[in-house]
Amino acid sequence: MIKKDIYIKLTILLIFFLPLTALSQEKTSLSTNVNDQEIQLPPLGTLFENAKKNAAVEYYRIKTQEEESALKSEKRRWLDHISINSGYQWGKSANTSSFSDESTPLFYSYNDAAQNWYYVGASMSMPLTQIFDRRNLIKKQSLAVQATQKEMERWLNDRKLKIVDSYTTAEELLLILKMQSESLSFAEAQYKAAKNDFVNGKSNPQKLNDQQKIRVSAYVEFIKSKQDLKKAILELEILSNTKIIK
Repeated sequence: MIKKDIYIKLTILLIFFLPLTALSQEKTSLSTNVNDQEIQLPPLGTLFENAKKNAAVEYYRIKTQEEESALKSEKRRWLDHISINSGYQWGKSANTSSFSDESTPLFYSYNDAAQNWYYVGASMSMPLTQIFDRRNLIKKQSLAVQATQKEMERWLNDRKLKIVDSYTTAEELLLILKMQSESLSFAEAQYKAAKNDFVNGKSNPQKLNDQQKIRVSAYVEFIKSKQDLKKAILELEILSNTKIIK
């Protein structure tokens, strides 16, 4: 009768728990792989510097250069109201004349000469608004340069805050994942002990089932934290323009 009970228990074990044992081995393997990766977060300073290699930052830099160029043009705008003119002419003039009187026979004379003529002049016509408002126009353009620079600084500060948020989240999840990995290993050990007790007739199916639920719950929490960590690190990679997961 005792042998029959042991045979029934072994049959139940083979039917219902061998698949779970295979699952347990897969979970343990997954846990080991995660630990072997040893994900290390770069220093925040490195992430901040890499975040500057961004299309938005490049846009603000180009816009700043454009505003600075406009400022130089504004400072030289007074030259628009000054005009310079010049001319040059070259030619040859000739004069023919004749003369006679009662005592002088008719005679002719001819004279020619080469001539060069040139001139240089300048004129200035400036509206009064350009005279009295010039300083304000230059100041306005200078403020436009400063505004663009402040926009870039504000964007970088906002990006740094997002990087810090993702960074601290990833650090927290790394610690949680480590603890949950240890909890999963402990749950595996407890489950194996409960299974051995059940096989040896020292426990009942209910206790073995309870240990299995604990093991599954630990695994589910471990996987969830693993996915949350992956999401946080991917967000950090995008925000900082830095490759973290190799």
